[in-house]
Amino acid sequence: MTETLNPVAQTWEHRIHRSQVKDTNKFLNALFEIYSMTVRTPNYFVQTTDQEYKVTVYFEEPKDLMAELLKKGAVEKA
Repeated sequence: MTETLNPVAQTWEHRIHRSQVKDTNKFLNALFEIYSMTVRTPNYFVQTTDQEYKVTVYFEEPKDLMAELLKKGAVEKA
């Protein structure tokens, strides 16, 4: 997983390899539990490619997204 911060827009990007995600629904539900929503607007956006998930996070950032996802059983270690 890689992550970058865009200081102007205050967004963070995480790239998670698709091979680490065995159950897409579990992965997406875990992201929702971690980031939730702000008044009907999600705090994150997920884009998928052939090889990875790109998670863009707005407003808040947990200390370690991969650790949070591992705790919830949403991803496997690389």
